[in-house]
Amino acid sequence: MKSKRLKLIKTLSTRIEAEIIKGFLKSNDIESEIISDDANQSYPSLSNVRGVNIFVEEDTYEKAQNILKEFEKNK
Repeated sequence: MKSKRLKLIKTLSTRIEAEIIKGFLKSNDIESEIISDDANQSYPSLSNVRGVNIFVEEDTYEKAQNILKEFEKNK
């Protein structure tokens, strides 16, 4: 991902959920970053407390938001 401004698009309970969303965004040509305070996955239980955040570039935020709405609707 280029050095651009990132914006939080979603906070999830687990890294697995975050990876699924990241893959879905990627399949729609949207790059994203997963950021979690879980000690580099050494303590995955920390993500249950603090959450796993997905960020997208600011200029793709609206497109990503619309795509995630459709994803949630079709779950």
